[in-house]
Amino acid sequence: MGKTYTEEFKEMVVRDRVQNGLSVKEASKKYGVAHGSVCLWTDQYGFLMEDAPRRSGEIKNKAVQEYLCGRDKKDIIAEHNVSGRTLYRWVQEYWREQEEKRAQEEQPKSIFKERRRTVNGKKLRVVYPTSASAYVTWAK
Repeated sequence: MGKTYTEEFKEMVVRDRVQNGLSVKEASKKYGVAHGSVCLWTDQYGFLMEDAPRRSGEIKNKAVQEYLCGRDKKDIIAEHNVSGRTLYRWVQEYWREQEEKRAQEEQPKSIFKERRRTVNGKKLRVVYPTSASAYVTWAK
């Protein structure tokens, strides 16, 4: 079974890493903990560091574009000093945004003017293909 670390120790490692710009490798060597633990703690406690410098959107976009172009994930993580989990989250956000844009663009614009009415409690759908004629169908 692995070592158990206190919350204060974890926060101290993350604070030192974020404020001093240490890489995962440097922080793990300095404190004698596993690389995975440092990455996990940074993801868990990194948001608590209010005074820590935030990564710019430019760095985030560059990392995502490099990933999408097929660059090795380990190289991107090392160059931009982010965890694999953070890179994965950025790529997922990118795809969500692209999907939302595509969905907004694909909404077909109807040439028909629609209006809903009810007759005897049943819904009717009245569609006017032109201003001169109309047809009525039961709504589903």
